[in-house]
Amino acid sequence: MTAGLTPTQAASVEWMTAHRRGLLIGGMGSGKTRTTLEALACLAPASLPALVVAPAAVSDGTWSAEAARISSPLLVEECPRGSKGGPLARRRVLEGPADVVVISSASIEDAVGGPWATVVADEASQYRRAGTKRERALRKLAGRARGVWLLTGTPGDDPIGLWTLARILDGGQALGARITQARDRWLTAGRRLPSGAIIGREPRRGAIEEITSLMAHMTRVVPDDGRLEIPGTEVTQVPSRMPAASSEAVRTLRSGPDALLCFAGVEQPPMAAGVAAQVAVQLTTGAMWDIDSVGSHLLVDPDGRETMRAAAATVLSERERTGRGVLVEYWYRHELPELRRLLEEQGAVCGRADRSGDRRRWNAGSLDVLLAHPASTGHGLNLQAGGESVVWSTLPWSLELWEQACARLARPGQEADAVSVRVMMPTLDDGSRSPAADVLCALEHKADVQDAVVAGLRA
Repeated sequence: MTAGLTPTQAASVEWMTAHRRGLLIGGMGSGKTRTTLEALACLAPASLPALVVAPAAVSDGTWSAEAARISSPLLVEECPRGSKGGPLARRRVLEGPADVVVISSASIEDAVGGPWATVVADEASQYRRAGTKRERALRKLAGRARGVWLLTGTPGDDPIGLWTLARILDGGQALGARITQARDRWLTAGRRLPSGAIIGREPRRGAIEEITSLMAHMTRVVPDDGRLEIPGTEVTQVPSRMPAASSEAVRTLRSGPDALLCFAGVEQPPMAAGVAAQVAVQLTTGAMWDIDSVGSHLLVDPDGRETMRAAAATVLSERERTGRGVLVEYWYRHELPELRRLLEEQGAVCGRADRSGDRRRWNAGSLDVLLAHPASTGHGLNLQAGGESVVWSTLPWSLELWEQACARLARPGQEADAVSVRVMMPTLDDGSRSPAADVLCALEHKADVQDAVVAGLRA
C-alpha cells in the first residue's frame, strides 16, 4: 500500500496505523491527504466507513481526486454543498456505499450520529475554539468513533486552542476536560470588567512547553525531507501616508476609552477597547463603518483613500515587473469595490478568487489581478500557475489566514524562485506608527509562538 510514498510519508502512514487517535502536523505539500488514505486502506475494514470533515474548498473534489491519482482501493465520495444540494442530497451520500465520505465543515452537524469507524478533521485548526458548533459536533463524532485523526499545518499559538484539539482526541485525559480549569492552569488571571467578562489573559510562563510535552504521545510533526520544492516568500513593507482626517481619527481613538470620535462629519458612540482597535485598523483604508448605523453606513475620508491608491499602484507595478498576475488580499468588504475600480480604470483585467470560473482564468494566465479575501483562499486552492506576487491592502489578525493565503502561490509548481509579498504599511500624516504596524507585529509574535509549539511537539 505504501508504494510510491517518500520515506517521510511512509513513516506517517506507519504512525497513523499505530495511533488510531492523533494529531498530524505537516506543512503544505507534505502529503497529509495521501498518507491518510493509505492509512485507512491499511487498516480496512476496521477503519471504515470513514468521515472526512474539510473546509469548503478542500471538500469539493480534493480527496476523491487524490484517491483516483494514487489508485486507492477506497471509494471516496464528497457530499454536495451549497446550491448543489441540501440536507437530503447530503444524506444520500452519508448513507451511501462509499468507504470514505467527505463533508464540508459547514455541514458537519449533518454527519453526527453516523456509523463512522474513523473521523478525520482536515485542517483541524478550524476547531481550536472550544464551544463553537463545529467543535461540539466534532467532539460528538470523535466520541463515537474508534479512530480520530486531526490534520493541520498550523497548530496555532494559543494554549487553549491546543487544549481543545487534545480534548477532541482523548476526551480530556491528557490536559483535562474542563475549559475553566485549562484557562486557570495555562493563562494569567487577566482583569474583570464591570460586565463580568475577563480580558487580558495571556499564556503563563512555560505553558506552551508543558502542553506540548503532555501532547507528545498523540502528536506527529512531519519532518521536511527536502523533496518538496517550495519557493520561499520575500515580505516587503510598502509605505504610504494616511490623510489628515483618518490620522486624526486614529489619534482620537488612541487617546482613551472615553474619547468621542467624529469622522466624515458623523459622531460615533463610545467604543469598547476591542471595537476601537478594529475601527482604528479600518481607518488605515481611509474609511470606516458607522458603528451606530443600522444600515451599516460606510464613512469615507473626505481627504481621500491613499492606502487604496497606493495598493493599486503596487499591484500594477508588480504586474509590469513580473509579467504575471497579482493576487490581491483585502480584509474589509468596502476595499473590494474600491480596489477593483482603481485597477480597472488602469486597464487591469480583474477576477475574484471566490468564483471558480475566475480561478480557472487566473491559472490560465488570462487575469491581471485576482482579488481575494483570505477566508476564501485559506486552504486547498492551487493558484501558483497564475502569478508570483501577493499584495495585501490590509492584514488580518489571524496568523492562519495570513500564512495560508500567502501559501496559495508559494507551492510546488511555482515557476518563480520566490514569491513576492507586498504589505501596505501606511503611517499617520505626521509619519508616526499606524495600526497596520500593530497588526503586523501581532502576526510576527503569533508566528514565533507557533514555531515554538511545533518545535516542542517535534522534540
